[in-house]
Amino acid sequence: MVIDVPQAGMDYVLYGDKSNVISNYLYNQMQNLPTAFNAFSQKVHDSLMTSYNYVNDKLTQYGIMNQLSNSGVKIVDNYFEELLSFQQLQNANLTMQRWVMTHPQVREFYLNQNVDGYSDTYKNVFGKDAGDKDYNYRRVMDGMLQDNPDDSWVTHYYDEDLIIGDRELNHFEKVKILSTWDAMDWILNNCDFKYDFTCKSDEPVKRNVE
Repeated sequence: MVIDVPQAGMDYVLYGDKSNVISNYLYNQMQNLPTAFNAFSQKVHDSLMTSYNYVNDKLTQYGIMNQLSNSGVKIVDNYFEELLSFQQLQNANLTMQRWVMTHPQVREFYLNQNVDGYSDTYKNVFGKDAGDKDYNYRRVMDGMLQDNPDDSWVTHYYDEDLIIGDRELNHFEKVKILSTWDAMDWILNNCDFKYDFTCKSDEPVKRNVE
């Protein structure tokens, strides 16, 4: 199999997204430079600053990731992906299970014991809230543009402490989740069958609600 991978994306394919590690390394190197600059140290500083700015350029990162995604290439250690079919939702990885179960309607189903919720692999440690009362929903929608029914738009910002060990989602990850939610909306609203895509089974299992 021959896959066309953009040159800038090769490191992502081989090693994953290490931008935070590289960014911290470059920052520390700049901090360790002598305060009294000569021509050589200034050249080193400028080179480090150029590399630092490139590594932290989110538009560049997202452009590379989109090129890889459009080529069907997966990035090492990136578990965020668009789930656009019933089967893909059934087979969601552990990372995406958290965000599938954050979808407001599916979360309501789950809290009312009307869907399986990925059996033993998904653990609900986020309480019994749904929609904007749900911590995970706020993580996805923080700073994202939302359409209103009257053709206007709104953006909400949520200023709150993260759960220990958690981190903010980046824009690329939020888009993957929102695309998955759009697919879930379509399945829930347009399919006559009422099968549970949070239940991994050879034969589809119906939800407890029609």
